[in-house]
Amino acid sequence: MRKKIIDAGVELISHRKSEHETLKNKIRAMREEGQSFKAIADKFNLWKIPTRTGDGVWHPKTIRDIFSN
Repeated sequence: MRKKIIDAGVELISHRKSEHETLKNKIRAMREEGQSFKAIADKFNLWKIPTRTGDGVWHPKTIRDIFSN
């Protein structure tokens, strides 16, 4: 059943949660290096890291929101 759900393109919550934590850890590490939210957003766009919706563009506010929560 799980494979069929994944094959249908449905994201499972546990996958999204671990992905969110990975992004949050990366943002935290980049902030500790002194990078701004804009610089991080620019790099995520350059690296083609997909947004939550998969079709968006990273913005500094989005990075800040992930970092703050």
